[in-house]
Amino acid sequence: MADSESYPELVVTLGESKKSRICCVIVMLILSIVVLALAAFLVFALVTAIKGDSAEPETSLQTASYSHARDITALIHELTEKYHRFTYRHSIGESEEGSDMEVLVISTTPYGHSLKQAEVQLIGGVYGDEPAGVEILATFAQYLLTGLNSSDPDLRHLFTRTRLHILFAANPDGLKQFFAAADRYGSIGEFTQQQKIRPGRNNSRGIDIEWDFGQIPKSKEAEYIQEWSQNNPFVLSLSLHGGNRVILHPFGEETANPVADKDLFEEIGRNFSRVSDGRNPCSKADLNIPGSQASSAALATWKTGRGVSLMDFLYNHTSAFPVSALVSCRRAPDERDLSAIWERTRDPLIDFVRMATFGAYGLVTAGGSGQPVRCYLKVVDQAEEDHVIEHVTRCTDNGEFWRPLTQGSYQLIFTAEGYERKTEFFSLNADQIPEPLEVKMMEN
Repeated sequence: MADSESYPELVVTLGESKKSRICCVIVMLILSIVVLALAAFLVFALVTAIKGDSAEPETSLQTASYSHARDITALIHELTEKYHRFTYRHSIGESEEGSDMEVLVISTTPYGHSLKQAEVQLIGGVYGDEPAGVEILATFAQYLLTGLNSSDPDLRHLFTRTRLHILFAANPDGLKQFFAAADRYGSIGEFTQQQKIRPGRNNSRGIDIEWDFGQIPKSKEAEYIQEWSQNNPFVLSLSLHGGNRVILHPFGEETANPVADKDLFEEIGRNFSRVSDGRNPCSKADLNIPGSQASSAALATWKTGRGVSLMDFLYNHTSAFPVSALVSCRRAPDERDLSAIWERTRDPLIDFVRMATFGAYGLVTAGGSGQPVRCYLKVVDQAEEDHVIEHVTRCTDNGEFWRPLTQGSYQLIFTAEGYERKTEFFSLNADQIPEPLEVKMMEN
């Protein structure tokens, strides 16, 4: 009897167990769905983040207009938002009329200098009536950032070993003044053909910024560019202009101070000119500047007695090796010509930036303590009967040095106060990827 009375309890127990298992299954299903949903969300977020840093921005690489040059600030802000891991923007100062002179930094370490990473300076819009350089630099920045995930070795090289600083508009007030005047004519081409003297070339006070780099600049724009250039260890500097198809370098053979690095500047000039038959591609009707050569030309042979140029200041008072590239026959080419200008300028721009580490570079430290040495470097070209290149390269406070060179054999002579002179022998071949040098200097 007792046994038969226990059956209902057993039935109840089995029923509850079955219900419990069903509940567990339901809970497990719910948890699985939650986990899968969370995983899907994380994958979506990751893909979105990657896409945000690699996809082509809405402002595409079409260069059929001056849309970026007209509002370069908007593009800078857009690029820093889309590519925040690789970009940093900051202002070096304000123009005479209060416009921010914004710089875009592009690098794998955009927020600060990394040891042995070469710094390169790119400048556009020194003259407000030469907007093509601004537009080309805007397209170049987009091209580099959209190619970050590309397997192109040139682009990877730029970001792993180089840090780019781009000042798109050195004369923002002049640029605005030029476009305001051009808009009244309906097109840039019509405006430039009808107006020999165009507003916006100089800054709002009528100062020629390009030639305002004496000891005390008269313009705010030149003053801030000076400070910016001296506060960063730029290895190379390039400013883009219009009005011809040549490369300009500091000084000139007809002046009392012939440039010491003529071979280096001519090598850069050949990269940019790429002109068949050695002739200038611009007709006399196109040229805005008297006199022209096919590749490298000295600025001093064209314009003398106007002050100290941006290039002369950089070459004399910083460690940068500066050149100016005139990339279009007209100062303000028609918008329909911009795409062709970009196509022929893109590869030379990449080659130019790559030259920052094509040469001797590395670190100088004290032999005993291992502390960085702030030294000076001179180069002896052994191929030219031990010719001493008089231009002195300054090492940074961290003991870093960069010395762009053409292929050949050299002596590198390091000097520093309180240390014995140190000589290193260095050879460079065209196919070589130079390795950083570790130089030890002994105290006196």
